[in-house]
Amino acid sequence: MKGNKRNLTDMWLQAQKPLLSGQRETTWDSRVPGLCIRHSRKVAFYVYKRPKGGKQRWVYLGDYPVLGLASAREKARDALNAIESGRIPSPTTHNTDDGTFSNAAERFMQECLNGKRTRDEIEQIFRNKLIPVLGTRRLSAITPGDLKAVLREIADQAGRTASGRIKSGGPHAAKKTLTYLYGMLRWCAYEEIDGLQDNPARAINATDLLRGKEFNRHRERTLDDAELRAIWNRAEEFGYPYGTLIQALILTGQRLCEIADLGWSEIRNNQLHIPAERMKNKREHILPLTAEMQALVARLPRGSAGDYLFTTTDGRRPVSGFGWYKRRFDEGLDIAPWQIHDIRRTVRTNLAKAQVPVFDAELIIAHQQSGVHGVYDKHRYNQEKLNGLSKWEELLARILECDALPVWR
Repeated sequence: MKGNKRNLTDMWLQAQKPLLSGQRETTWDSRVPGLCIRHSRKVAFYVYKRPKGGKQRWVYLGDYPVLGLASAREKARDALNAIESGRIPSPTTHNTDDGTFSNAAERFMQECLNGKRTRDEIEQIFRNKLIPVLGTRRLSAITPGDLKAVLREIADQAGRTASGRIKSGGPHAAKKTLTYLYGMLRWCAYEEIDGLQDNPARAINATDLLRGKEFNRHRERTLDDAELRAIWNRAEEFGYPYGTLIQALILTGQRLCEIADLGWSEIRNNQLHIPAERMKNKREHILPLTAEMQALVARLPRGSAGDYLFTTTDGRRPVSGFGWYKRRFDEGLDIAPWQIHDIRRTVRTNLAKAQVPVFDAELIIAHQQSGVHGVYDKHRYNQEKLNGLSKWEELLARILECDALPVWR
């Protein structure tokens, strides 16, 4: 397993600061092979072992400093011996508080969410909605009625902000919460945490739970030419990083996170190479850059502290705070309420207007191909994508009422 190795000491452990959301680090103890700390928003001790001919095991020991270093090493040796002899150590034998919903949820988030595109969203729901209410309850004591009460409270809360992001609740948020809660409790039952044998969320049906509630329908909003022109001009006025990011979304039709989290290392040979772990369909996406998109990239400042293109921290972290940015952005706009994702839908619609073949348009916006194409056709269609984006930019120039893009030249 990847990670640093060092002689763990209390002085070093005490100096560790919480990491930002989504960041994880593993450090292995040089004195007890298999013992490590997994460092995120807190420091926790784990044991990792793969018995000969057996299945790999992660065993959670406890959080530092509640569990001291000396005790962690002693428990690690016991856990390693148990695994080696064919026994599966129960996490509850290492931490008497491990059976609470809070500790089980933290363990679930650390062990089961690596690589998930929705990791931050799931963590936000657990930390903001579930742990404050269920945190101190033992898993074995939680009933379907307890879960329904929490979910109904979420369903009754306010729904969405004008930007489209979930603000505090609503039926859609309650349904998502049930999905994530079901997955977490199913895992807890499999691991038999706190002696849990069955998933209490299994008895909850989303249809019955939310009967009579009005759901947000699928968005159908596309921006008309005047609105798109107003947004583009406002973006030019707003400037870097958020305004330039909006222009990049209009030029490419990609998802917000796919462009906002771009690194300079992902631009090679005048193409975006977005890795699979950042894509919704879990497949690498290669997008050729038109001359206009290349010009936009060329004018971006390059940070010295990190790799990100759109940043307020000199490249150390990607730009964030989109809700705050959009509120400021909309202050200079006189159009009906809109969402960032409406740009993607608008670009796809205009690709059709520009007579880009359907297959090429779907590849441009990275929609996963199904059937024979999805399984057997491994051609990248890079030239076809470039041709399609060029046609879109010709149409965009007409929409913006200019002779040619980019208008910043």
